[in-house]
Amino acid sequence: MKNLLKMGAVALFAVTLAACNNEDPKADYKKLVEWNQQQAEPQQKIVAELQQNIATAKENANAQAVDEAIKTYETATDAIIQSLDKVEVKSKEIAPFKAKTKDVLLRSKAVTSAGAKAAITQPSPEEMQKIQGEVADLQKAVKEFADLGAELDKKYGEKPAPAAK
Repeated sequence: MKNLLKMGAVALFAVTLAACNNEDPKADYKKLVEWNQQQAEPQQKIVAELQQNIATAKENANAQAVDEAIKTYETATDAIIQSLDKVEVKSKEIAPFKAKTKDVLLRSKAVTSAGAKAAITQPSPEEMQKIQGEVADLQKAVKEFADLGAELDKKYGEKPAPAAK
């Protein structure tokens, strides 16, 4: 009887551990979608503030204000990226989507910062070529992100409720 209880306890413990480690791609995908929805407004606000600060700095020909605006933008973007890092994704199927989300954010930050600097300073042809290359890389990453997101949305996205008859 004691052995049976021990085996039952071990089996229950094993099932509990297995349940804790189970990957749930739909739940992980939902977490990332919700995170993205929560971050949409802060991201838009950060970019709008950067644009306003750059316009003001450009009017005043104030390169230092541009640097400060870029630093503020980068700090705020880093906070968004850190919040993404805190989203726990266990599914091997969803992990690449999280990684691609982070990649797009990092590339976007770099391109936006470079573009903001170029707005106030006259970049050399080499610098412009580098920025254009970064923009092309960002566009490619965004397309990959969108394609992966569409694929996952088909598979795990919320399906609309059927229309009432």
